[in-house]
Amino acid sequence: MEYSKERVDQLRKNKLTVFEDLHYLKVEPSHICNRKCNFCGISHRESGMMTMETFNNLINGAGNSLKRIDFSLQGEPTLNPLLPDMIELVRNNYPDCQIMVISNMDKIKREGMEWLLYLYDRGLNILQADLYDNDTERWFLDDVRKHKEHFIKRDIALHNVYETNDNPFHYAGPKKKDIYYIVERSNHDDMVGKKNSARNIHTWGGNLPLDKWESYGLSLSDFPMKKKCTEPLKYATIRFNGEVAPCCFDGACTTIVGNVNDEPINDIWKGKNFQMIRLVASLGMREMMLPCILCNRLSFRIGLNPYWGNQYSLVEVTETLKGMQVLYKSEPLYGNLMVLRSISNIPLHIQELISNVR
Repeated sequence: MEYSKERVDQLRKNKLTVFEDLHYLKVEPSHICNRKCNFCGISHRESGMMTMETFNNLINGAGNSLKRIDFSLQGEPTLNPLLPDMIELVRNNYPDCQIMVISNMDKIKREGMEWLLYLYDRGLNILQADLYDNDTERWFLDDVRKHKEHFIKRDIALHNVYETNDNPFHYAGPKKKDIYYIVERSNHDDMVGKKNSARNIHTWGGNLPLDKWESYGLSLSDFPMKKKCTEPLKYATIRFNGEVAPCCFDGACTTIVGNVNDEPINDIWKGKNFQMIRLVASLGMREMMLPCILCNRLSFRIGLNPYWGNQYSLVEVTETLKGMQVLYKSEPLYGNLMVLRSISNIPLHIQELISNVR
């Protein structure tokens, strides 16, 4: 991958952030979930667990700049029995890396709080606990009190996100140990036509069924949005089978940039496919890509360079994107795009994908 040295030097001179090397991974240990939430738009096309071989390939190809890794994405990460080993491998290979797990806490509730403490002993330093019901909330707060001395011993701090406005996604480094818990305060039926203070609904790259959008006050006529996005520049998203997606909001698993079982993730990060995606995102051309055309994610970061690669023609970009994307009839995204096509002009290659649906 050829970078414009002049452009990079200029950005650095202006004290703008330039991530030439990969620094942040979002990893899906499990594409299986033990819940069916009405605001979730994850793909049900296939399920599976990440193997240790795939995870080793990922870590071995991540380079020397890795500073963050989140175990999250479309499945419940704690369902993969290899999660403790994965955490320990990252901690041993990248001692200065921040390691985070996002969990609905169901397995931890079943296994006991000792299992969570075990994850911290293996190298975890941040947990986001999504408490989706009252029973889970009661259990969590009671068990934290019961194990208070163990949390104190490990210097693990507790944060109620909606009371303190703490952000679990702010980089805190490898040493600080925290649990951020999010309580589901609002009943969905009471929030029709209102802003839900407990959850900002997003469309999962258009894969949330359309009737769920409407109940949260979103209208399909507002898409495609003409908003720039920096998600593809912040991190790489790795699915359970090693596939690399442009961002974590590709709910229908439509776009594959590469696979860590075939080439190092750092090479994929700097490669032509990712660069073209960044170019499209930085120009606000959401209609060009399936995960973006019906995505309502508003992504920004002050000082973050939107794009630092080569310039490509629209023809080059379109042809490359066509080779990376596929649409599945079994996914809600397909039906949503059919409706969008009837009310809005969309690019020819997207229409072709709709016609060639699998």
